[in-house]
Amino acid sequence: MRFFLRAAMAELSAVWRGKRALAMLIALPVCVCLVSVIVPDDVMEPAVPVGWAMSDGCETGRELLEHLRETAGGVEFFETDEATLRRKVASGEWECGFVLREDFDERVAAGRYGRLFTLVSGEGSTMQGLVSEAVSAAMLAVVAPQIGSD
Repeated sequence: MRFFLRAAMAELSAVWRGKRALAMLIALPVCVCLVSVIVPDDVMEPAVPVGWAMSDGCETGRELLEHLRETAGGVEFFETDEATLRRKVASGEWECGFVLREDFDERVAAGRYGRLFTLVSGEGSTMQGLVSEAVSAAMLAVVAPQIGSD
């Protein structure tokens, strides 16, 4: 332990004596702080684009989408039709996409939660598992009052 302390002290004293190394040590945190202040937050943390296709008038699907937009950080959901969703996922523009069933509201109201979504993913998709978990968690949060009352 004594050797380690002596070696560390010797290295630190060498750094303090060298003006170039000291200047770099001081400049590094200053540069990082300047970059974090100058660059907007949305550039620093890029969102994962995900498609969302549902039928018109799907109230529970719209409530679920709003909940996802509020809670799923780092993921941006784009509402579109199924054909556009499949095209953008296939081209790699979007990470993945979710297509809601036509009878989504009726199935949720009846408490039948199996196969409500169709996950569309491309060959290079790496985030689909994490996004699927976020959608499942949001779905549980939306239907929790109904499940509790049943």
